[in-house]
Amino acid sequence: MDGLKKGELKTLVEPRTGPCVTLYMPTHDAGADIQQDPIRFKNLLREAEERLRAKGMKQPEVDAFLAEARHLLDLDRVFWRSPKASFAMFVAPGFFKYYHLPLKLQEHVHVEGRFHTKPLMRLLSSNGRFFVLALSQDQIRLLEGTQYTVRQCELKSTPASITEALQYNELEQPPQMRVANISPGNQGTFYGQGGGIDPSDLKKDDLREYFRLVDRGLHGILAEDTAPMILAGVNYLLPMYREVNTYQHMLTEGIVGSPELIGNEDLHALAWPIAREYLLTGEREAVAKFQNLTGSPKSSIDLGEILAAAHQGRIETIFVANGRETWGRYDAATDQITLESAQSVDNTDLLDLAATQTFVTGGRVYVVDPDAVPGGEPVAAVFRF
Repeated sequence: MDGLKKGELKTLVEPRTGPCVTLYMPTHDAGADIQQDPIRFKNLLREAEERLRAKGMKQPEVDAFLAEARHLLDLDRVFWRSPKASFAMFVAPGFFKYYHLPLKLQEHVHVEGRFHTKPLMRLLSSNGRFFVLALSQDQIRLLEGTQYTVRQCELKSTPASITEALQYNELEQPPQMRVANISPGNQGTFYGQGGGIDPSDLKKDDLREYFRLVDRGLHGILAEDTAPMILAGVNYLLPMYREVNTYQHMLTEGIVGSPELIGNEDLHALAWPIAREYLLTGEREAVAKFQNLTGSPKSSIDLGEILAAAHQGRIETIFVANGRETWGRYDAATDQITLESAQSVDNTDLLDLAATQTFVTGGRVYVVDPDAVPGGEPVAAVFRF
């Protein structure tokens, strides 16, 4: 299964009965490492098996519990040759999911009473992703990107062209296009008129109806998403789409020109500088708010206080260090934490727990580099009250 939606993350953080196995591993799409990925996966499964036995599970129970996961070892190398950067798997009693993800994740196995989801928070939080909607009369593309990756989303309920949407039967005209100044990190400019129906033959009402159908078809994909969206298209199309757009996180700045002959990678290179400025602005504002509240009851860098606030639904924004763990146990009934020096069969990553609980209660989660967490600790938070 490719990709991960916010609704699916909500499913992963639901309370569960019994052990939960979380597995993360980087993957490759070229070179000798492709052949090593199934071997790495097998070794991680063996590690999960050992931890399940350490929790008291008998071998026949372990075999039944991991049966679907082991089936992945029987798949051919096409399954493992993914253009995505990482593989994630989640196993619990009566539950099995796996994802190919566009973010490079560290290799980890967790066996706890819940899934370990902090690495996914970075992928789905507002500081990690953006969309590019490439508009033309003959083609609609929705791209999902991060700083380093891009993928084209499948559009099942969206008309592929204005011809399909409005049943035009005009003969297509050959596209003409000129591309200039496209390079990574350079917004560039590109010009041209795509093939298909001449704009002069189309009424504006027809184009608006076409875009309404596109907007409606995107609802099922975007749903509760909050990632920014950047429009790409020729000058006369962009304002018309904005008139009918209902996605609340569309940016005012777009990519002007015909995207029909521009590949996904080049569109990503054009869009990232726009997305980066927007994403960093939100994070900077959140950091500034924390700093302004430092020393007041509405901010904290104390893990125990933050965990209690997370379980009470009081966290507005939390910053958590990526790639760091703090092992221990938290008693929600008494708001007491017990810190431990290493992972065991009975403890959990308390940073992951704080991030997950904040996500569940509607707070903003920023999983950032350790030196980017304000306050100098692995976790920091701003409270709603």
